[in-house]
Amino acid sequence: MWRLPGPPVVPFRIGDQASAFVLKDTRGRWLDIHVLATDLAGNIVPAWQTDLEFGPDAPLGEGTVCGVPVACLSADMQVRSHAGYQLPQSHREDLAHLKAHVEWS
Repeated sequence: MWRLPGPPVVPFRIGDQASAFVLKDTRGRWLDIHVLATDLAGNIVPAWQTDLEFGPDAPLGEGTVCGVPVACLSADMQVRSHAGYQLPQSHREDLAHLKAHVEWS
């Protein structure tokens, strides 16, 4: 998660703008980006319609993109955020890969 100091400069309303985009490289790898913000209370707020709540202590993780460390949702939060809707095949494969490569407590 890219963090800026202080409150958001531009307030947004959920559903007013695109909340995700996907990049694909020449090797067929996908990078799925979803917009998150922080409210004035420090809660992580997803910019998409969801009943999933991200509190100020939402579990975050760290991944890498092209060898550069990046903040991201923890594996548990990624799994939880993929519940409650019909998953496309590619998402089911992603979750299976995630579950196979992460130690669950």
